Amino acid sequence: MAGVKMNGGAMDAGAPSNTALTDAVVKKVDPSTGMVTLQHGELKNIGMSAMTMVYKAKDASMVKQAKEGEKVKVRVENVDGTLTIVKLLKQ
Repeated sequence: MAGVKMNGGAMDAGAPSNTALTDAVVKKVDPSTGMVTLQHGELKNIGMSAMTMVYKAKDASMVKQAKEGEKVKVRVENVDGTLTIVKLLKQ
């Protein structure tokens, strides 16, 4: 198929939706609750439009890593009914 990249035998239309990261800015960090407030772009994997919202961090090290005002890339997923930051990378 012309114009379609193959990646390990599978068609590749960019980043796989199950691992896509979204640009965000850390607005607030609350180490006592493990919550991080993010201003983020659209979270396509969970059908959420761009907004500012508080999310549970997957683990304490992620909360320690996040600093207010920093630009990050995040992956948010619904974990047992709680919207949770499962990946956070500094930009």
